[in-house]
Amino acid sequence: ADAPVEGREAAAMVRKALASMPRKLREVVALRDLEQMEMSEIEALTGMSQVNIRVTLSRGRKLLKEKIAEFIKE
Repeated sequence: ADAPVEGREAAAMVRKALASMPRKLREVVALRDLEQMEMSEIEALTGMSQVNIRVTLSRGRKLLKEKIAEFIKE
């Protein structure tokens, strides 16, 4: 019975963490990991090169992990 509640709490934490990130990092992480878009699709939408997308995605995922860890500590 607690699993759905924990799932909603985890989803809320991820949304809160994403919302606190810089726009470009948030956008690339959301497009790739939430929308599951291909790199070429993200490139067309953002105008960024695929190399830049990979770097931004890596930085965004790292920051997201750090922010979630901060929320867990609170």
